[in-house]
Amino acid sequence: MQLRSPAGESDANPSRHPRYRKDDAQGCRYARSVPSTVPSPRPWWRRVLTSPAFWALVSLSAALPWVLTERGMGLPPMILSLLGGWLLGIDLVNRTFRARSARVGLWIHVALAVACSGLMIYLVESGSAGLRMLPEPLRAPAIMVQFALIPATGWMVLGVLGRITTVARRPARNPRTVPEWVQDKTGFSVGFRAVRMPVAALVWWGVALGVMVATVLSVLIVTDALPRWVSTSPMVFLLLAALIALPPFLVFRGVCALRTVPASVRFTRGALLIAWDGQERSVPLQRITRLVWCSAGESARVEIASPELSLSLLVSVARPGAGELAQLPPLPRRTEAALVEAGLMPVIQRKSRPRRSPISVFERVFESNSSAATPTR
Repeated sequence: MQLRSPAGESDANPSRHPRYRKDDAQGCRYARSVPSTVPSPRPWWRRVLTSPAFWALVSLSAALPWVLTERGMGLPPMILSLLGGWLLGIDLVNRTFRARSARVGLWIHVALAVACSGLMIYLVESGSAGLRMLPEPLRAPAIMVQFALIPATGWMVLGVLGRITTVARRPARNPRTVPEWVQDKTGFSVGFRAVRMPVAALVWWGVALGVMVATVLSVLIVTDALPRWVSTSPMVFLLLAALIALPPFLVFRGVCALRTVPASVRFTRGALLIAWDGQERSVPLQRITRLVWCSAGESARVEIASPELSLSLLVSVARPGAGELAQLPPLPRRTEAALVEAGLMPVIQRKSRPRRSPISVFERVFESNSSAATPTR
């Protein structure tokens, strides 16, 4: 038989509980008497000794006597300058991570990397002419600053790249998904957003952009408008080409975003129902002469060709809906079987890349064969 104390009595006085022991009460008193421990801050001298800025100052100060005595190109001052610049870059990057918000720290980090890169490029490009512009006492320290800026800038640029790759690898809170097929009793349907544009227009636009960038770069090279450090560095040259192509590319993306319209495709047993920008057309499968369904890649699209309709809807350049990718789901097997049954045979694209841009092409090929077999009089 288990004894129970009256309601509320055991809470008010624990000694009246049937399982009360004196050891429990002593343990409770001891636990209550122990104060909460708060970690004490580190002493100032330990914070100074573990600071990269302090050791950067020590390294640069140790290299200063060689620099002031015009022996700054020796091995010891060069190593000390490089070490001091590297430690200074580490300290600046660490301070950006301790900003009040991650976004503010990122912008400060990018600004420091750009400023140090610009200063280093200016000092290297100016060369001895830039040193002659400085007063005599500042010329030797300027050389030390050049050596120190190399590892400092490199470390800050690597930090920016590290932050970018971290954000790119971080899984999104609400990841975007590919539109899915909706199946009912009569068939399959899917809704998406697209731009009515033939794929040939997209190809010609890319060719025009390449010609424009090549023309601008050729003019800059012929007129000697490019600095030496740009024309002699392949990576900087490619970066310049990307910067030239960026404005027209953004204009093209803006135009495509304005022309984006909602669309939908529905496959029934004997027909294809397609709707775009308030228009709706129903095409029997027997009347379709060519169907292209590219689900992903830079040319994701739907192309339909028939005697009544010729339509191309580009999905890759359209502005996708909320939570969706600019892609299409693969064709269901039942739909592919229905297309084959209607006389549309799959065409194998030899030069296609199925992993990057999976594409399905169906054509009514037997009509051309039958017409070719008919003898002419």
